[in-house]
Amino acid sequence: MVSRVCPICLRPSPSAAGQKIGHVLGGEAPGRQGATRGHSQPYVTEEQRRRPGWIASQNLTEILTGGTSRDREGGLGPAEPERGQEHPACSRDLYGSASPPRLAVGIDDIERLAIETVNRRLALTGVQRKLSLSCSGNGADRRLTIVGALGGSHILKPPTPEYPGMPELEHWTMVLARASGLRTAETGLIPLASGEPAFITRRFDRSGNAGSVPSPSRASELPADPAASAHDRDGSRRVHVEDLCQLSSLATEQKYRSSMEKVGTLVRSFATAPGDDALRLLEVTLFSFLVGNSDMHLKNWTLVRDAGRVVLSPAYDLLPVRLLVDDPEEFALPINGRKNRLQRRDFEALAKHLKIPDIVTRRTIDDLPARLMRALGQLPSPWVARKQAQAFKALVERNAARLGSGRPAGPLAIAPAGERPTSRKHRPRR
Repeated sequence: MVSRVCPICLRPSPSAAGQKIGHVLGGEAPGRQGATRGHSQPYVTEEQRRRPGWIASQNLTEILTGGTSRDREGGLGPAEPERGQEHPACSRDLYGSASPPRLAVGIDDIERLAIETVNRRLALTGVQRKLSLSCSGNGADRRLTIVGALGGSHILKPPTPEYPGMPELEHWTMVLARASGLRTAETGLIPLASGEPAFITRRFDRSGNAGSVPSPSRASELPADPAASAHDRDGSRRVHVEDLCQLSSLATEQKYRSSMEKVGTLVRSFATAPGDDALRLLEVTLFSFLVGNSDMHLKNWTLVRDAGRVVLSPAYDLLPVRLLVDDPEEFALPINGRKNRLQRRDFEALAKHLKIPDIVTRRTIDDLPARLMRALGQLPSPWVARKQAQAFKALVERNAARLGSGRPAGPLAIAPAGERPTSRKHRPRR
C-alpha cells in the first residue's frame, strides 16, 4: 500500500496501483463526500478529486508497522514531509505558486535566530517561537527568506522539544477546522532544511488574503490605521487588522482579562454583517472547546478591515493545548461566567448574548461535533504520532458528548508526552 497525501490539505488519493491510504485511527479510506451546511465547502470537491496526489517517501505499511519510520513517543509516522509532494492547487493557495518554495532554515539555525531576534526583531510576538518569512526568487529558485517581524507573507512555527508534535498537531487541527466548515487561514507543513516538519501559515493581513467579505455598513467606525494602505518590500499590500486585545484597549499581558460575551459584543459592534460573524464566532468557540484549545485569549480573535468592510478574521492558532499540557481550564476566557466544566447550556447562553436565533444555535451545537468527528475519520494526518491522534479523537468524543444529551463521557485521555509540563503557566501560549 502506497500513501498519497498532500501535506497541506491532507487529502489522500488512489495510488497508481488503485490502492488507498489506510486510516491511522482505524476507519475507512475517504472518498467523495457531500457538502456541509451553511457557508462551508464540500469535504471533497470535483476539483480536489482531480488533483494529482503525491507519493510519500515511505510505504504506508512501513509507516503503520514500524518499518523504516521514526517512532515518536510510541506513535508511528513519517519523519518529515518532503518538498514537491503538494497538490499544485493547494500550493498556489498557500505559497502563490504551483510548487512550494525552498526553506533554507534548519533546526540548528532556530536557536541562533532566536538569539538574533532579540536585537533584530525577526520574530513575532508570543511565547511560541515564530519567524516571519517572505518569498523571493522565481521558478525553481523561489525560496522563503527570513524578514523583519513587521513584514513578510508567511509565519513559520518550528518544532520545539518542550512540546513534541506541536507543528503536526496544529496543522491537523487547522485542516479539521476547515473540513468542519470553519473559515481558516491557509496553513501547511513544510520541512526545515534539516528535515523536521514545521508549521507554516500564510498571513491574512497581507495582499487582501482575508477572503471575501460582505457589503459595508459600520466599517468606517473601526479606528483608522496609517499602515492599512502601506506596502511591504516584496510589494504585498498590508491589510488593516486589529485583535480584540487592541480593540479592548488592553495591554498584551492583559489578554486574559475579558470574557467571550465581551468578545461577542465587540465583534457585533464593528462587523459589517454582525449576524454572520456572531455565528462564526460561536462556531470557532465550539470547535476550540471540542479540540481542547484552551488558549483562545483576546489576541487570538481579530477583526479585518479591507475595502471598507469589517469581518472576523479567518480562524488561526487552533491547537489542542490540553493534549500538550495538563491545563485545568477548558477555555481561556469565561463563557457564561465559567472557564471549566462547560456544558451545552453555557454555549446556548453565549449564543443568546450574540443574538443568534435559538433554532440556529441548536443546529450549530448539534451539527459541528458531527462534522468534526466525520472529518477526523476522513482526514487522518500521517505526521501526528499515533497515540497523540488516538488521544485527540478521545478528547473530541468526550467533549462532544458533553454538548449532547448528557450521556456519560468517560475519563479524559491525555497523550503521553514524556517531559510534558504539568503547570498551567507553561502552556504553549500563542
